[in-house]
Amino acid sequence: MTRRPTILIVEDEKNTREGLDRALRRNYQTLLADSGERALQVLDETPADIILSDLRLPGMDGLTLIKRALANDSQPICILLTAY
Repeated sequence: MTRRPTILIVEDEKNTREGLDRALRRNYQTLLADSGERALQVLDETPADIILSDLRLPGMDGLTLIKRALANDSQPICILLTAY
């Protein structure tokens, strides 16, 4: 059995976060975070192959999260979402 890629979904809106989780969990191992700070904690525990993040988050924004995640040894694919 091949390993499913791990995707970290970072979204402060609960309904959007859970909707993305439902849509992606069949093909990916999903991790969830509701803020940039929480996402970094999750990444410390479990590396992700992909980070799917909202741009506008409370506290740390999505761009800062991506910059900090890419500063580590792992190099996940990063995708930013925005409702604008």
